[in-house]
Amino acid sequence: MNVVEPGILRSARYDFKTPFAIILDTGEVLVCTSILRLLPRKRIVCKASFQSRPVIAKIFINPTRAPRQVKREVDGLNALYAAEIAAPRIINKATLSNGTVVLMTEYIEDAVVPSTLLKGAVEEEIQKNIFGKIFKMIAHFHKAGLCQNDLHLDNFILKDDELYAIDTANLKKTTAPLSSAAAIENLQLFFAQFEEDSYPLLLKSLGAYGQINPNLSISEESLLVGARKKRRRIWNKLAKKIFRNCTDIMAQRTFSRSLLCKREYFTSPFVDFLNNPDSAIEKATILKKGNSSTVALVEIIGRQFVVKRYNIKNHIKLLRRQFPPSRAQRSWLYAHLLGFHNISTPKPIAMLEKRLGPLRSTGYFITEYIKAHDILRSLELAKDEPKAQYEILVRFAQIVKKLADHNISHGDFKATNFLDAPPTVSIVDLDAMTRHRCRLLFQKAHEEDRSEFIQNFQPGTTLHDLAKTIMNSL
Repeated sequence: MNVVEPGILRSARYDFKTPFAIILDTGEVLVCTSILRLLPRKRIVCKASFQSRPVIAKIFINPTRAPRQVKREVDGLNALYAAEIAAPRIINKATLSNGTVVLMTEYIEDAVVPSTLLKGAVEEEIQKNIFGKIFKMIAHFHKAGLCQNDLHLDNFILKDDELYAIDTANLKKTTAPLSSAAAIENLQLFFAQFEEDSYPLLLKSLGAYGQINPNLSISEESLLVGARKKRRRIWNKLAKKIFRNCTDIMAQRTFSRSLLCKREYFTSPFVDFLNNPDSAIEKATILKKGNSSTVALVEIIGRQFVVKRYNIKNHIKLLRRQFPPSRAQRSWLYAHLLGFHNISTPKPIAMLEKRLGPLRSTGYFITEYIKAHDILRSLELAKDEPKAQYEILVRFAQIVKKLADHNISHGDFKATNFLDAPPTVSIVDLDAMTRHRCRLLFQKAHEEDRSEFIQNFQPGTTLHDLAKTIMNSL
C-alpha cells in the first residue's frame, strides 16, 4: 500500500493513483480506494476505508482554507440533523501535520444519484416520483430556514426509496422559514439545471413541495422566467470551463500546440494519435475531402472517431485564422452548447491546434462516430415510403425548432450536415454555427438556413414541396 505524506496531496493532479493510505494525527490509517472528485490544491473526495468500515473522505488540502471549508461542511450537516433531514452521519474529523483536514462521513451502500435513475427511467410516473422526493426535501430545507446554494441532482443520493442530502458546504442557515423570495429563487436555481422540455414534468412534480410547505405561493411564470435567466448564467460559466483544465477536460498549451481532450479518452493510444493526427488521417477512411477541410474516420484501439482537419489554404487565410475563435474552437464550443441544450450532436472528444508560439495553423476537431445516414440519403432510401420521408423531415424540423428556441443558426444547412439517428437528428459541421444575442439578427440567419435547406431538393418535386411546407411552418 502506497502511504502518502500530507504534502504530496497538495501536488495531486487528476491522474493521481489509488489506492493510497494516509496516516492520521491519531496514528490511525485511512485507505482511499477510489477518487470521486479531485480539485487540485483544494480538495480530494474519495471512497475510503476507516476502522474497517467504508466511508466518504473529503480531504481539504489547502491549509489556509481547510478549517473554514470543513466548518461549512460540518455546520451544514448539523443543520440537516437538527431539521431531521436525512444525511450521511459524520464518522470522524482529523487534522494532519501540514494543516490538511480530513472529514469522514458514512458511506451509504448501494445509493445512487437521481440523475442515474432518471436516465434509465422511461415512465413519467417514475420520473415524477423521483422529482417529487427532491421537491419534498427542498421544501423541508426551506421550512427549516436552509438554502442550498448549489442545488442540483448530484447533491442528493437515493437508497431504498429514501433520499439523502449530501455536499453541504453551500447549505446556508437563515431564519426559519426561508422567505418567499429566497425560496422562489432557490427553486429557480433547481429548474435551471434542466432544459425547457423538462419543465412540464418538473411543474407536475412541484405539487410535492406544497405538501410540505403549503404557505409558499408559486407563480409558474416568474419561476420559469427566473430559471431561464439562471440557466444562461450556468452556460456562460460552462463556456469558460470547457477551455481549461477541469475534472472532465485535460487542457495543454505549449509552444507548438494547444490541446483540449476529455480525460476519459486521454489514454496512451489516443495520445499517440494526437501527437501525429495527419499520419492517422492518411491511413483512414476519408469521408470528405475539400480545400478548407478534410473529414476522416479513424480507428483507435477498436473505437471509431471522426476527425475534421481544418486546412489552411494560403498565407492570407493563415493570417485571418489568427483572430479568435478558430473553426476548431467554434466546433468545440458549439458541440458543448448543443449538448447543454439536449440537442443531438456527436460527442466532442478533443480539439487540437498546431501552433508556432502565439500563431496557430492547422486545427483538428475530434468527435465520436455516429453510424447513421445523412438525412438526404435517408430520404433517398425511403423514396417509396412517403410516410417515412415525412417522419424524417419532422424529426429534422424538431431539431431546427430547438435551435430557434435558443437563437442558434447553423450557417450551412446542407442536408448532408444532419445525420438521421432516430428518434432524433444529429447535427454535424458546427464551425459556422452562431448563437445570436439579438433576435432580429437570428431571424435573418434562421431564414437563410431554412432557404438553404429547401434548396437541397429539386423544385417541383414532392420532397421540395414537403420540405418547404415543413420549414415554413416553423
